Amino acid sequence: MHPALQVFLMSAVPILEFKAGIPLGIARGLHPAWATALGIAGTLVQLPFNLLFLHLLRRWAGRYRPARRFLVWSRMRARKHRQTVRRYGVLGVAIIVGVPIPGTGLFTGTVAGSLIGLPTWPLVLGLVLGTIAAAALVTLTTQGIVHLFA
Repeated sequence: MHPALQVFLMSAVPILEFKAGIPLGIARGLHPAWATALGIAGTLVQLPFNLLFLHLLRRWAGRYRPARRFLVWSRMRARKHRQTVRRYGVLGVAIIVGVPIPGTGLFTGTVAGSLIGLPTWPLVLGLVLGTIAAAALVTLTTQGIVHLFA
């Protein structure tokens, strides 16, 4: 499989996202800018599915116990980010998504923004900006580590 396709597909996996895809692409010989663009695109492919999933989950939570449990779990996971989103709105979502550490990815930002009631388009803008910022940080970090061992 071509390394570009590997980066895109790995970045489309919700937990891995670009945090795994970009280093893989650079390690497989892709230009860092190309690996970053593919990582961002792969990660953002999840966005409409995340929004649809949360919408359906809210509808099903009243009828189905597993859906209710997952919604409660998602809310608990996003609760620690609630103040940031309330205070800064779109920028708050971008900050949550823009820090490339475990638990601060696209899904968490989507849940946090959705819980606060951020309208869809401002939420999407914050998610996209945060993803771009975090991907740039991952690329720069990966490049630094590659140069240490080269």
